[in-house]
Amino acid sequence: MQYRNLSLLGKDEEKTREKSVEDFDTELGFIEANSELFLETFKILSKDCYKRFTYSEDATYRISYRIFRIVRCAISSSLEGYYDVTTALLRIAYENHLLMHYLSENEDEAKLWFEGKRFAPNFVRKKVSYSSDSLYQEMSECIHSSFKSTSLFYHNRERQNKSRGWGIRQGKMRTSDTTCSHDVGNDCDLAIIEVSSRAYAE
Repeated sequence: MQYRNLSLLGKDEEKTREKSVEDFDTELGFIEANSELFLETFKILSKDCYKRFTYSEDATYRISYRIFRIVRCAISSSLEGYYDVTTALLRIAYENHLLMHYLSENEDEAKLWFEGKRFAPNFVRKKVSYSSDSLYQEMSECIHSSFKSTSLFYHNRERQNKSRGWGIRQGKMRTSDTTCSHDVGNDCDLAIIEVSSRAYAE
C-alpha cells in the first residue's frame, strides 16, 4: 500500500481488490453462495410467524443479522488489503456467534438478554464447548494493536511467499446444528479468515 496520498492509496486498494478477486475466485464464490443462504433465513422475519418465536429463536435471528452485517464489512476490507482490520471485525463476529449459540440453547438467559442483561465475552466462551481460546487470542492481537498486529502485514514478497499469512485458521470452529444461520455464518467466517490469512503483497 502507498500512503503518500489518497489517490495512490485508492489505486492500490483497487489493484488489491482485483488481485484478490482473481486469486480467490473459489473462496469468494463460496462466500457469495453462503451469503445468499444467509439472506434466505432472514425472509422469515418479514412474516407473521416471527411473532410466535421463543426468546431464544428471536435472539438467534437478531444476532445472526448483526453477524451478517459485520462479515459483509470484513469481506470488503479483506479484498482491499486491510487484513488486520478484517481480523478485528472477525473477532466481533466470532463473539456474536458464540453469544447467539449460547442464547439459542438457554431460553431463560435469552429472556434476560431482551431485558437488558449483558453477557461478557469470556463468560460466553466458557459456556460454549467448541469455542477456541487460541483463535480468539490471535484475533485479539488486531483489536488491541499489539506490536505483532502492527508488524504482521509488512512482509516483503519473498518472506510472505514463504509464510503465506499468519495461521489464524488453526483455530477450527465447529458448526452448530441449532439453526441454518449458525452454519452459514460459521462457514462465511472461516472463508474470510482463509482469504485474510493469505495476504496479497505487491
